[in-house]
Amino acid sequence: VGVISLVAGVFILAGDVSIPLLLAVCIARAVGQAFHSPAMMAAMPMLVPDKHLLRINTLDQLLGSVASIGAPAFGIFLYTTLGFSSVMFLDFAGACVAVLGLALAKIPTVVEEQHVLANLRDGWRAIAKTRGLVLLIGGVTIGMMIFGPLSAVFPLMTYQHFGGDGYAASLAEAAFGVGMFVGSGILIAWGGGKRLAGLIAVAAVVVGVATAACGLLPPDAFPAFIGLVAVMAVACAWFNGPTMTLTQRNVPDDKMGRAMGLLTAAMGLALRALGDGLRVCVCQFLKGAESGEVEALRRFENAMLLRAQEGTGKFLWQMDEEERAACLSGQRALLDCAAAADADVYVLDEVTDAAQAGAFSIETLLKRLEALRGRGEVILTGHEVPDALL
Repeated sequence: VGVISLVAGVFILAGDVSIPLLLAVCIARAVGQAFHSPAMMAAMPMLVPDKHLLRINTLDQLLGSVASIGAPAFGIFLYTTLGFSSVMFLDFAGACVAVLGLALAKIPTVVEEQHVLANLRDGWRAIAKTRGLVLLIGGVTIGMMIFGPLSAVFPLMTYQHFGGDGYAASLAEAAFGVGMFVGSGILIAWGGGKRLAGLIAVAAVVVGVATAACGLLPPDAFPAFIGLVAVMAVACAWFNGPTMTLTQRNVPDDKMGRAMGLLTAAMGLALRALGDGLRVCVCQFLKGAESGEVEALRRFENAMLLRAQEGTGKFLWQMDEEERAACLSGQRALLDCAAAADADVYVLDEVTDAAQAGAFSIETLLKRLEALRGRGEVILTGHEVPDALL
């Protein structure tokens, strides 16, 4: 990422400031983050005792918030005085300092050569062993699908709705950084209590309320907007640290990178598809009960939700023979409907479990997947992945 910024800075200094160049920088940073974030999160439990995980995770985001307080204003200063290239060169210098810090740290290494698909499978299995963790990650993913576009809307609100300029936009970013700093400081001192899941839920509600309030402000209420942004950031600090800590506590160290990589990939894919206006077909097998994810999907015009029937409120292994037969009877037709749907992204949720339960054969599943070849992205989920699908 740092090298890309250095090269981009040279091109910009030479007078080549273009949209393709900026897109290349953004793509390179996204690719780097896809490796950097899971690796850093996976290394944390190997360096920090379990009882201090929450505080250290929160300290990490506190340091990030300190940077976000001054970085927007400093970036605007560099851009207006020394030019855009200076911002890119500073990014390269920061990357060099970060690499030097990592070189001085002694991080335990887990060595295991495995195919990338096998790594993703192991990551999912590690997460799936804890049912609450699966629900948490699923809820976070659905939430990010809704909340993620807010980062793109913030500058537009500052410029268009409130009539602000670059410094006003940097003030909004700095307010978010201040809120994250305050929220992280409170969390470090408090420790988060024993019910981290409850804290996550409360933080999510606060973020939602603050976001809705921002959307109701009149054009002359920019100071109130700044205040709400700070409140939202405090709640985000209480959401991010506990979420990461719960994951780290429930996934073995040697599987942590794979689990975090799977989580990062799921969030990124969901945000990209809905943010780009793509048509998403979510087909849920062996599920019928109402849930937060179902309600969220129904709010998107470009999301298609396929389900066989209303649920019994039981898992498959809890059903008697009659309930099991009734549940499995509609799964084959559901698979056919998904294969016939017109979409850009297909999510076949728990499809491998449905196949292993006898709803349809692996050969039938492979034929339907062949029918989807070339029509869009296809994501399969399930607790066990048959070798035929690898």
